[in-house]
Amino acid sequence: MAFANSGNSSDLFNNISNSLGIDSLSASNSSLQVSTDYANALNINNYFKGSSSSPVIESANLETQFPVNSVTSSNAPFTSGWYTVGSTGKVSFDYLFDGGAYEGELAIFSLEGMGQYQLGSTGFIQEAVRRSLSDSLLGHVVISDSDEAARFSGNLKWDANHNLGEYRGLKNFAMRPGDQFGIMQVPNGKVQELLNNPDIEGDKHPLFSLAPNNPLAASQFAQFRDINGSGRIFAMEDLRQDGTSDNDFNDFVFYMEGAIGDAPLLDNLIDKNHDWRSADVGKKISEWNPTPPDSNDKIGRPIPPDNRIKPPDNTIKPPSFQDGDLVKGSDEKVYLIQSSSRRLIPNPGIFQEMGFKKDAIKTLDDKDLNSISVGDNLPIPAQYQESANVANEWRSDLYWWDGNGTPSLDFSSNSNNLFATLNLGENTRGDGKKGINFDWGAGSPKGDDKLLNDNFAIAAYTEATFDGGTYNFQASGDDGFQVFVKKKGTDEPTYLTSKDKWQQAYGSPWKTEATLQGNYELYFIYYEERGDARFNLSWEKKAMVPKPPVVTPPLPDLIKPPIIEPPTPPTERSFSKKVLFNLIDQDLGGKGQVNNPSLNLGDSINLLEKYPVGVGNLSSTFDWKVQAFLSNGNFDVKLPSVFDISYVDAVSSGSTATIKFKSVLEDATLSTDIGLSLLGLAKLKAELNDPVVPLPIPLKLEFGREFDAIPELSQLAKSPISFDLGLGATDNYIEENQLFAEDDAFQSFDIVKFFALAANVGVALTGGGAALIPIIKVVEEALEAAGISIDAGLNINQASTLDIKGFEIDFDEDKTGDELQVPIGEEKEIEVQIPSNYRAGETFKVIPKVRPITEFISQLNFTGKLEGSFDPKWIPGFDTEISLGEFGFPDPPFTVPFSDKFDPFQRFSPYIYLPEINFSIV
Repeated sequence: MAFANSGNSSDLFNNISNSLGIDSLSASNSSLQVSTDYANALNINNYFKGSSSSPVIESANLETQFPVNSVTSSNAPFTSGWYTVGSTGKVSFDYLFDGGAYEGELAIFSLEGMGQYQLGSTGFIQEAVRRSLSDSLLGHVVISDSDEAARFSGNLKWDANHNLGEYRGLKNFAMRPGDQFGIMQVPNGKVQELLNNPDIEGDKHPLFSLAPNNPLAASQFAQFRDINGSGRIFAMEDLRQDGTSDNDFNDFVFYMEGAIGDAPLLDNLIDKNHDWRSADVGKKISEWNPTPPDSNDKIGRPIPPDNRIKPPDNTIKPPSFQDGDLVKGSDEKVYLIQSSSRRLIPNPGIFQEMGFKKDAIKTLDDKDLNSISVGDNLPIPAQYQESANVANEWRSDLYWWDGNGTPSLDFSSNSNNLFATLNLGENTRGDGKKGINFDWGAGSPKGDDKLLNDNFAIAAYTEATFDGGTYNFQASGDDGFQVFVKKKGTDEPTYLTSKDKWQQAYGSPWKTEATLQGNYELYFIYYEERGDARFNLSWEKKAMVPKPPVVTPPLPDLIKPPIIEPPTPPTERSFSKKVLFNLIDQDLGGKGQVNNPSLNLGDSINLLEKYPVGVGNLSSTFDWKVQAFLSNGNFDVKLPSVFDISYVDAVSSGSTATIKFKSVLEDATLSTDIGLSLLGLAKLKAELNDPVVPLPIPLKLEFGREFDAIPELSQLAKSPISFDLGLGATDNYIEENQLFAEDDAFQSFDIVKFFALAANVGVALTGGGAALIPIIKVVEEALEAAGISIDAGLNINQASTLDIKGFEIDFDEDKTGDELQVPIGEEKEIEVQIPSNYRAGETFKVIPKVRPITEFISQLNFTGKLEGSFDPKWIPGFDTEISLGEFGFPDPPFTVPFSDKFDPFQRFSPYIYLPEINFSIV
């Protein structure tokens, strides 16, 4: 078996495997449970075992220790997000889709002993990183987005195609059979970057499949039920839930086999406005049928046979069976063993009715499962096959559905999903009207907890007689429904709701009229996704309005004006939505996102930790940091904005509705980087803790500073020439809706030091005999003694301006010129046409989308510069530097633009969707 590696990870792996003794480690874990059963419970004994020393860093020369978790538990600290390795020890990954602009990495790490670290702590993160980088049975980096491409590519309507590089196929990794592991994602960087900086924030802060480790304990990881029902496709969101996450869960989509576990379903987490599964690329992933991996591991790096690691041979032996066992193979079908035959349990509804438990399911190799003879499917239990007199009662069939999207309108055609036939009572309601009214809350149908309480659908009918005339129908429900009738003796339905879609009416009821005469079968279908389950349907004959009698008009002075009740006024609704528009690493010339080399290292070293010194305990740390970048010119923009939206919620069919938008810009930021920059930090900190005598303020001391290394090196070398090779600026001050970022880099030589250098060179060349050398040395010494400094050279000024003109709001996909332009701080309104085919009681929805309208320009300005200062240290008590002035030429300076003005958001940023707006048709 081959293993995926990058850089020198193979050397690290060899060192660690030699120090740990992988063979003995494998042998010593024979007590691990070897099973491919569902990982319904975390192995608490393994999770909390161990000491504060890392099983990875024995030979890695990494000494930092962290506080251990003093609390152990008999319960798992999380309910999903871990995975149990199968009997072969081989775990395989296939990178399916890259839907994010970030370039990050995905890693797996063993959970054995991780309970010693507090969830989300620095210790937990660094230990997870160490295991992932070991490329051993303790963990691996399995996907590196910057170095490889995904299997599928495609554009989404809100995002471009980010899939670049070479696709590497299915990759295999060795883990210990029966071990449990978690998954870690570094959204925009390498796992290696976290090794010495585990507290790094921003887009390099790691996210985990174990939700309690994430900000807000939010799920960043979801399970995607593909069309084959394998449940082995997973999707990760790379934007944190406490930030600007769009919840599209398409940033890392991958296939995993060789380990079994559970994750929250994608349906429960994905933003419906960013559901990519209906796009072409989503359909390809859903319909993709993974083939078994071949014997050649496609990882791009051969490993000699003598370096390969073979997991211990803990293969499950051919099983023995007994009646009552629950078994399954590699797919999701579950069987009950009866009379030495396997009987399929057709759906989760029957599984729950029979009182079965998931943790009792035994997972077998397919060849062992197929060796068992096949019996009949398990039928619906007798107590859930109720009869009904359809002349005056509702006969109702209940079906399971997978909760993915909404069920098909013909869900009842799949009899394998039928799990109950119930009598839902008489078709005359308690209020005397014909129909049905049930409200089961968050519970199960008819309050029976053995029935499903979510993800079920109902197909029901009763008989009804209509004596001619017009009948009023109305209904409401949670979630969706459809109503139609069939006249007896015919098989043609007459749809009262729409024929081709589910009717939604959570609040105001749906209403319609129909003229009917004769005997009919009246049907409704209904589905419940999650939450409350309720449905209210009624019909009654429309009352005839009698003709008014002929009345002799009274005398004029006796006429009274009619009393007219004013109509209920519609409600004006309003809400606010905060949106962050963000562009990262954009080229100053308008060419889009660029990747520049950068370095970011640092650490905080504990020198003393509560060392007793008589008056208290002394703590001391040394902080250091090195940051470097090399860029031909890039910029970042952050525009946090608030949109106030108001509208009248009740409109008539065929009319126009008005929506008002107002935008407010908050603390925006523009940052630019050009050239080479090397920044450093060195600080020694000391603090007195637990003082014997209480102090009014904490006693803290700091020594050291931040510095720009390149000019500092010039000064240390006493060179007369000084270079400033980096231009970096940040501006978060908005003036007249503009952001400016400006920086200067002065390439100079010190005239005083130049005189000194010239004198020294002259002495060396002439032996001090030249006539001018004494004069030069006298001038240099006089200027230096007087504290006079004169610098001359070339000044490079970089100036960038972002002019924020407002925002563009649209409701469709086309650039047709009907977009609404909203200047900053102003209120604008747009009219939306309500289709004339909508009926009273229905809801018309629109989803506005928005992006900024800006103009960006950046340029370099070159000018000569002469500056001087006077620091007369020879005057006692005078230590203030006085500037002699600064002179630049020419004026205006020589200017080189990076590009013409352009709008970076129109070029490179997709629209961001605002919350949907609902209009009730009256």
